[in-house]
Amino acid sequence: MRFRLSMVLLTVLMLGAGLALSQGEISFNDARVAATFAGAGEPSTARAAIKAGLERHAGALDIAVGDFTDIPLQFVLVRLSSQRPIRLLLNRGGVDSAQEELICDQLQSLFDVRFAEALEHRFAVVGATGVVLSSSDWTAQSLDSAAQTVVEIESTDVAQAFSQQFEQLWHGSSASCTDELELP
Repeated sequence: MRFRLSMVLLTVLMLGAGLALSQGEISFNDARVAATFAGAGEPSTARAAIKAGLERHAGALDIAVGDFTDIPLQFVLVRLSSQRPIRLLLNRGGVDSAQEELICDQLQSLFDVRFAEALEHRFAVVGATGVVLSSSDWTAQSLDSAAQTVVEIESTDVAQAFSQQFEQLWHGSSASCTDELELP
């Protein structure tokens, strides 16, 4: 069974289920869906939800996020890299050239990093059953200054659909850290 969930549809489902509080969970068919709504100025709530979603399931971790400069979440990935394979796909225009060089030079030994053009996705596929979606990039500025929604979905079907999307993005990325990068 294929699921097509958008943030708007998911929010409508959650609100319709009476889950307009800061956190909520619903289940339908084979999917468990948990959402965290962090208000502006509540960065620890969004970070904690992303961290929990990344740590909850065993198995490989594939992340597609436009910009990823939040130091606490980077530390989570560094710690998890000793336990599982990690692939990170970033927007080539989403990070400055110094950040791109840092990722390529220092983090490549821990996990695979690639850059794609115009990447606007914000999701992680965690193992065979988990998906974490967020409403913004994983930057300190985004997490600290704006209201955020983090949605965790536990479903083999949903994880498979997002995994297929990640594979298409990964194989269509324009450069990997092993390639010579032309930095702006």
